[in-house]
Amino acid sequence: MYDTINITLPLSPSAVLFLNRKGINGYRQIAEHVVDDVNRKTRFYANEYFVVNSNIAKDIWFKTGEEPEDSWEKKQAKKSLDDSKK
Repeated sequence: MYDTINITLPLSPSAVLFLNRKGINGYRQIAEHVVDDVNRKTRFYANEYFVVNSNIAKDIWFKTGEEPEDSWEKKQAKKSLDDSKK
């Protein structure tokens, strides 16, 4: 059941726990910008509060980020525009 599930849990400003069913285990070093992006997404979707284990909050956590060019929304908008030209 759910062979491709991925769970991401921010642990601190410098650590993230990734869980999956692909047999990957142990510790891995990842780039700081990846940890910052996971923390940013978690903080962005927090309804009211977010909790940190130290008195640290990075500016990047408060930025909404940029929508990728291949996002569903942009592809649908382009498709609608193309359809209206027919």
